[in-house]
Amino acid sequence: MKALIGLSCIIVFVVTSCIKPSTCPSESASNTSEIEHYDWTPDLIITDSIALDLDSNGVDDLLFFTTSEIAGSTSSGGAYYNESAKVKSINPKVSFSFGNQLLENITYDNSYDCLEEGDIINNDLTWYDFSSSVSIKKKYFSGVFLHLGIWDVNPSYGYIGVKVEGLVGNCFYWIKLSASTSSITLKEMKRNPNVNQPILVGG
Repeated sequence: MKALIGLSCIIVFVVTSCIKPSTCPSESASNTSEIEHYDWTPDLIITDSIALDLDSNGVDDLLFFTTSEIAGSTSSGGAYYNESAKVKSINPKVSFSFGNQLLENITYDNSYDCLEEGDIINNDLTWYDFSSSVSIKKKYFSGVFLHLGIWDVNPSYGYIGVKVEGLVGNCFYWIKLSASTSSITLKEMKRNPNVNQPILVGG
């Protein structure tokens, strides 16, 4: 059905105009089947890194990746590792959010009101923009192991929000995922195709 809609859109464009301000347009005229809902089946497990092109326009938007480095040696000759699972915006037009940050520049418990099912994703959230890299889960050794990722020190519900700047406004997404310090698992994604309109988490 989407392919037929896209074809008719191209034909109309020759006569008048195909751009509708009420919907999120593609950055590329050749893209006629932007994602509205996607379910990774089976779940996509990331132990290294993967870049996502959210709107299928040939430009990567988000990078999910893990890091690991030796932090020290054990008495038996083994090693301690600092590990983290991160997300980063790699497109100047893309931002991501974990929810509302209640206390700025604070990493201890309850500094975030994390997104959960039924919450509204809109411009009012705390957004991380281009080149921002944030630890979802983080294990850091400093004599003892500290857990410092956003989902370590705040109640987490498995969702992040995404905002993509388009030709006539912003489009909002949610991504459902889980994470440990050594892996990220992508489960599901959904986009509201209506420009500048919020989306309900899980809806």
